Amino acid sequence: VLGREAAIFAEPAAAAAFAGFLRARDEGLIGREERVVVLLTGSGLKDVRAAVRAAGQPRYLDPTPEALQAALTHPN
Repeated sequence: VLGREAAIFAEPAAAAAFAGFLRARDEGLIGREERVVVLLTGSGLKDVRAAVRAAGQPRYLDPTPEALQAALTHPN
């Protein structure tokens, strides 16, 4: 959810705070109308091995707009 919807690459320990928020919301401890702040202080770059295990090996692109467009058009 953090990566897909908010473009946040959080380390597992930081993402645990967000997971706790989701669980509390789903269990009714936090109302859907309430405003909540969840601090995510750690970057996913702190644990690159875990990120690779979860998402697979990164794909390397030439640093050009054309390479980016080709990767977005043909993701595999």
